[in-house]
Amino acid sequence: HFEMQAVSENSGSFKSAENPAYPQVEALLVKLKRRQLSSKDVAIETATALRKVIGATKGNNPKKLLEEIRAVGRKLAQASPAELTVGNIVRRVLFIIREEHANAQQSSSQNESQGRDETSGGNRGTQQPSLGSVLEGDLTLSPNWTEEVPTNFKQLVSAEIVELVNEIEAIKEQVADQAMEHVHSNEVILTCGFSTTT
Repeated sequence: HFEMQAVSENSGSFKSAENPAYPQVEALLVKLKRRQLSSKDVAIETATALRKVIGATKGNNPKKLLEEIRAVGRKLAQASPAELTVGNIVRRVLFIIREEHANAQQSSSQNESQGRDETSGGNRGTQQPSLGSVLEGDLTLSPNWTEEVPTNFKQLVSAEIVELVNEIEAIKEQVADQAMEHVHSNEVILTCGFSTTT
């Protein structure tokens, strides 16, 4: 009990005027400091914790969501600086928020210019950014974060994070399904951990 209490007191819990402390983030901080998780588990728990933070954040303002995720992400990264997975997942969630905001802006501008018809939301995801721009956060999306977004904006972001978690959980199966297309005889294959086939 004493160790857990000391960690939560020193971790600078994320209390603000609107939000109580995030218990799932606090629990993840303890696990990260103790190095109790594999990289895959870190990725899943980080994405899940950030999803809870988004759900607990009051309002529907994308700028506020970005600031809150950045603050929580910094704290998580400080808990385990050697664990690069935390930073990558935080950047991915920040990208999801920016992308959903851009989709909302694009949808509203289409509605204004073409008069609310079936084209609203039809171009979701057509303009894919490069991997470098996703990881570095160098995205030239709409800079106006104070514009109105749909009332279900946080639900859209949460749904995207659930898709991210599902993708991470199924990564081994996806790689195994594609292995025959990419692995040929007499090739050296580098694996994570020990190989079970040799």
